[in-house]
Amino acid sequence: MHARQAERVEFCGIFAMPRDYHWYKHLVKIGDEQVMLHWLYARYGRFEAEEIREVVRFLPGNMDYGSRLMLCLVGESAEALALTEEAEEILGGAEKLDLVKLIYRKDWHSVGEYESDGNVSVEYYEGKPIYRENLAGEWIG
Repeated sequence: MHARQAERVEFCGIFAMPRDYHWYKHLVKIGDEQVMLHWLYARYGRFEAEEIREVVRFLPGNMDYGSRLMLCLVGESAEALALTEEAEEILGGAEKLDLVKLIYRKDWHSVGEYESDGNVSVEYYEGKPIYRENLAGEWIG
């Protein structure tokens, strides 16, 4: 999270968390912007539409606390990050939602951002990727 952003990132501590902020994991300040942060794991190798629907359902009620929701989908493969048509439709209808797809590699215990070109960004400098790999773990620049 810190490396992906060019601005300063601060996580809201548990004692500073508003009582009526529901369900999402964190509130994060990125520069001057307050952002909601939540993540889902691809259980059994996929994301269930009902789970994604729940994330979107809480968005309007939490908008007092953040300008947008950064939703991170975490899977162990590109196949796990391929969403069903129903899930795509649910996410496509949500306003102020930024979707970030992350690949978790058990062999390296690392997380990288799965890009639209099928490669994985694993290191950033000033918010821009500087080290990318393909899904086989080979450096591509």
